[in-house]
Amino acid sequence: MNITRKNRLDAGGGSLSRIRRRAAWVLVPLAVFVAVGAVIYYQTTSADSTSDVVYRTPSAPRLTAGPSEQLFRIDPTRSSVTYDVAEQLVGFDASHAKGSTSGVAGDIALNSASPSASRLGTIVVNVEQLHSANRLRDARIRDDFLESHKFPLVTLSNASISGMPVKIENDTPYKVRIKGTLKVKGTEAPVEWAATARSTDGELQITASTTVKMSSFDVGPIRLLGLVSTSDDVKLSMELVATDAAKLTVPATLPAPTGPKESVTQVSYRRDVQPVLESSCASCHAKGESGAEHWQL
Repeated sequence: MNITRKNRLDAGGGSLSRIRRRAAWVLVPLAVFVAVGAVIYYQTTSADSTSDVVYRTPSAPRLTAGPSEQLFRIDPTRSSVTYDVAEQLVGFDASHAKGSTSGVAGDIALNSASPSASRLGTIVVNVEQLHSANRLRDARIRDDFLESHKFPLVTLSNASISGMPVKIENDTPYKVRIKGTLKVKGTEAPVEWAATARSTDGELQITASTTVKMSSFDVGPIRLLGLVSTSDDVKLSMELVATDAAKLTVPATLPAPTGPKESVTQVSYRRDVQPVLESSCASCHAKGESGAEHWQL
């Protein structure tokens, strides 16, 4: 090999080495920026996304009590409907997003002579009022996924209850199943809930849960900026307290959720940043690789 060619190769190698060093200096801060930025962007905001939400109690079709039936009405001040969905940050499991609303209405006709003939009226839920610990998340879900300004109400209709006992004892929990049609954003699908019902001193308490696919109702999975995403599966839960319809005065409005005006989330290096670096950067910083002279793993 002549000297001129060797010098050219050395020069080329030097240029390549410099490019690798520059790339390493760029990629490491970029990865950290993406990881930290995603956490801050998604989990903090100073905007108050609840300011344009009106917290009215929704209206539901009223049932009429038949023979041997006692009519109960859901008390929204003591009831709630909740969602729970797994989140991922830049492809890594991060946490569970949870939100709830007290905007729920509906009637239940309890048949004491034949409990299996008891009826569940249409349950109406105001999803415009859904709120969580993160106002940015709430605003995005309302505007971009539920489109709750256009479709504020979710309904559970044509419901049937199975598993009721032959006789209802006071303050005794009963495992039952509730089957009905869930309507979200104009799309309907059959849904079955696992529930526990209890009659205690003149009031009904019902807890129920189910898991549905957000894609079945065209409300997800949620993707934000390619950084934050959710599972397609979302768990829905109801905590309902219903009292004698003749005695209950349902409030026209509900109190808005309270919380700090600003939310600040502490970013954890071990939890939020390190997994991204290990996945996206570690291979370039192993011994003998381009970034090893700056940061070796």
